[in-house]
Amino acid sequence: MLTHERLKHFLSYELETGVFTRVAPCRGVRVGDPAGRKTSHGYWRITIDKKTYAAHRLAWFYVHGVWPVGDVDHMNGNRQDNRIANLREATRSLNMQNLHCATRANKTGLLGVSPHACGFRAVIVVNRKQHSLGVHATPELAHSAYLAAKRVLHAGSTL
Repeated sequence: MLTHERLKHFLSYELETGVFTRVAPCRGVRVGDPAGRKTSHGYWRITIDKKTYAAHRLAWFYVHGVWPVGDVDHMNGNRQDNRIANLREATRSLNMQNLHCATRANKTGLLGVSPHACGFRAVIVVNRKQHSLGVHATPELAHSAYLAAKRVLHAGSTL
C-alpha cells in the first residue's frame, strides 16, 4: 500500500491546477515532468512502484493524508480536472447523481431522455426507482424537464 510519505517522495501536486509532477527520477521520466497518462475513459492514471492509481484519488490522499473511503467525485464532471477544489468524497449513489452527459448507448445524446412513440420521454432515477417526467414534443423539452427534476431530487447534482 502506498504511504503518504512515499507518494510525496515521488510526486508533487499543485492545488490550483490539479497537476502532478515528478520530484524523483523514474525510468524514462525526468524530474519536473508531468506524471501520468490519460486513459480512454478520460481519467488520469499515475503509476508508482508498479501499481497504477487514479490521479483524483491520489490528489485526495496527497492533500488529506488519508485514502478516500468511497468514490472521489469530479464536481464539474470534467474527469481531467483534478484540482482539489473540484474534488469531493462521495458515495457511489451521490457520484452517479452528478453525471453531466448521457452514456454512449443513449440514442438522443441527452441525459434522462429517450425516444418514445409519441415524442421523447424524460425519466429520472431516485433511490433506485425510476420516475417518469412525461413525454415531450422535443428532446430539448424532455431534457429541460429532466434537469429541473435533477436539481430538486438529486442532492449530488452540480448542474
